[in-house]
Amino acid sequence: MDPRDGETRFGDFAEESLEAVAPRLELNTIAKYRSFLDNQLLPQWNAWPLVAIFNGYVEIERWLSELHEDYAESSVSSYFALFSTILNGAVRARMIPCNGVRLSMGEFRHRAARGHAGAGVAGCYAAL
Repeated sequence: MDPRDGETRFGDFAEESLEAVAPRLELNTIAKYRSFLDNQLLPQWNAWPLVAIFNGYVEIERWLSELHEDYAESSVSSYFALFSTILNGAVRARMIPCNGVRLSMGEFRHRAARGHAGAGVAGCYAAL
């Protein structure tokens, strides 16, 4: 893994990823992902280097809390799932060592119900 790859901006990688998978997706799925990117993900994460997101546990927690103020849990789960999917792609592309926001939707829902939605970074660091 080249550490410089982690400096790739989230927005650039997200756009490249969506372009790569779009031919395999239904038009309504592309439109949904585009909306999630434009309205929830890119306003927060566009300029962030991938490695900064990997190390940005507190910012991820704040972002999720802010989303919960404005959106239903099911919507937040959908935004979070796309965010995590994009970061999984960055892992597979060997740009970051692991997905610091990866956790199951079940755990996410459980934590959200308790008022503690967020990213399980500790397990990711333990894997390094």
